[in-house]
Amino acid sequence: MLSPSNLQTLDLSYNLLTGPIPSTSISPSMVRLRLGSNSLTGTIPSATFGTLEKLMYLELENNSLTGSVPPDLGSCRNLMLLNLAGNKLNGALPGQLGGLSQLQVMKLQSNKLVGEIPVEITQLQKLSTLNISWNSLNGSIPSTISSLQSLTNLNLQGNHLSGPIPHTIERMDSLLELQLGGNQLNGTIPRMPIKLQIALNLSTNLLEGTIPNDLSKLTALEVLDLSNNSLSGKIPSYLTQMASLTQLLLSNNQLSGIIPQFNPRLTFDANGNKDLFNATTQRLHRNHQE
Repeated sequence: MLSPSNLQTLDLSYNLLTGPIPSTSISPSMVRLRLGSNSLTGTIPSATFGTLEKLMYLELENNSLTGSVPPDLGSCRNLMLLNLAGNKLNGALPGQLGGLSQLQVMKLQSNKLVGEIPVEITQLQKLSTLNISWNSLNGSIPSTISSLQSLTNLNLQGNHLSGPIPHTIERMDSLLELQLGGNQLNGTIPRMPIKLQIALNLSTNLLEGTIPNDLSKLTALEVLDLSNNSLSGKIPSYLTQMASLTQLLLSNNQLSGIIPQFNPRLTFDANGNKDLFNATTQRLHRNHQE
């Protein structure tokens, strides 16, 4: 089925297919191959995909594929979308993926990938979505991440990344969503790209210091999650003026002082900050003292 020489598109997604992906030759004319949301097992046949120079879309998500991400995928020079999410892939990410100069979407979330983020990936100038969340990646976020000037969505949450958030992240001028929660990132919160809109999630890390005033520049931001860190100081009053905010999550930090008056439509959570109190509580305390 996969081998007729003139076959360009094959969509068998959302079926009940089982067993391995055939290691026999796939049509050299294949442009789009969709085998997602089945019950396929075994490894991704590396030699087979490495010869598909015309392949633009490879979608193998939500199966039970094992083994590593084949380095030979780096030979698919016209690949624009690579979706291997929701499998059981392990091993390190191959640096050869940095040769996919046409790639716009890379989804590798919810696998068992380990090792560091290859610096070669930061060479993908056309990449708009990078999702490698919910794996077991370690090491630091490469400072060259800022080279991804077309990136709008970056999701690295749910890994074992450590070290500081690189200050170069401020230069990612197209970024609309940044998900870094559930890692072991430390240090203070650096300046963020001012176009962030969908979400800034830095929750469940080891971040310290105060909530920086520079976040006031994120005037289009809808979700700000700084919960479960070691942030200290007061809740900045400028947060009450960020009209686009729909969720502000600050729970389980070391914040102190008076909670500003937020719009009642805002979903706000600051529980677990024992030195925080609202203005009403403060007034009652003062009246009691008098």
